[in-house]
Amino acid sequence: MDHYRVKISKPEQIHETLMVIFKDEDPLDGNAPRREFYSVFFQCCLFNERMLVGPGRRLVPSNEITVTQNNQLAALGVAIVEAIVNGDCGFPYLNEALYHYIIGDKEYEKYLRMEDIPDHDILYFTQQLMAAETDDGVKSVWCSRSGDCMDGTGWPATRDVKLSNRNELVQHLAKWSVIEKRRTAIDQFKEGLNYRNFLDSLKTNKLLKCLLVFSGEYCVTANYLERMLRPALVQLKVNNKEEDQAKKFFYQLLKEITDENAAYLFFFMTGVLDPPINRLELLVTFNPNKKRTLPEAVACATNLILPLGNSSFEAFEKSFVTAIQYARVGFGNASTY
Repeated sequence: MDHYRVKISKPEQIHETLMVIFKDEDPLDGNAPRREFYSVFFQCCLFNERMLVGPGRRLVPSNEITVTQNNQLAALGVAIVEAIVNGDCGFPYLNEALYHYIIGDKEYEKYLRMEDIPDHDILYFTQQLMAAETDDGVKSVWCSRSGDCMDGTGWPATRDVKLSNRNELVQHLAKWSVIEKRRTAIDQFKEGLNYRNFLDSLKTNKLLKCLLVFSGEYCVTANYLERMLRPALVQLKVNNKEEDQAKKFFYQLLKEITDENAAYLFFFMTGVLDPPINRLELLVTFNPNKKRTLPEAVACATNLILPLGNSSFEAFEKSFVTAIQYARVGFGNASTY
């Protein structure tokens, strides 16, 4: 994180292409180690350091002092820009309303959703409000202990809440919880995202949105993986019964794989959980060692190597489950498998 924090203060803002070197190995990075580094680094920022909070992939910067101190969010923003400029991966985790706020869209409030509220007390309060069926029901929620979360949100204490303006209050609380409460953290994150004037690119190129906001059309699913692998499988020639069997097993595996496992198999092959910025051509080959039972991958060449040593589909499938489990770990972490 210190590496990216220093870049903020550099007026020349020089872009550097990161190279991952493993100890006692040749200094060769064919992009896959770098792609995986960014993927693992971002996962650590999200889930270990809790630098962003919220539901699913609709996250907002945490305003905890341990996160906002030392310009950590700005450093994360710089790392995101570096990963994107390298063509390695995006960061599709931001709340859509936050994204539009960051790029200066004055209509960002229309993207706010009640379920995006990251503060549990406020979310519970708004859920109770929306469940009320009468003005008396709304008043009861307003006067209950759960209504204490309203303190400091900017809603006038003298203004009554009824069914007629309930939605307005919920929208107000969503805006306060997602944006207003976090302005310091958001400004810091925004400073990092403006590294090398990247915000200007976000404002002018709408196609970049999918790199920061999760889209069902821009993610790895079972269908996406099958579509990406289809050309390689069509061209994959078989020379013996073991290769023919392995190819059939893999076709069956692709038909039955879940979206989640497809994403981690893609990660096993490429080093990224989401489609990279630069479209990759996936390759499939057979392992020349017929005794091998586990799949292998040359991630730099995005080449999946099918094992020939499994005599049944169940064994073949189990071997890929093992590969997927290790893909969840990534380098730099201890495996529990």
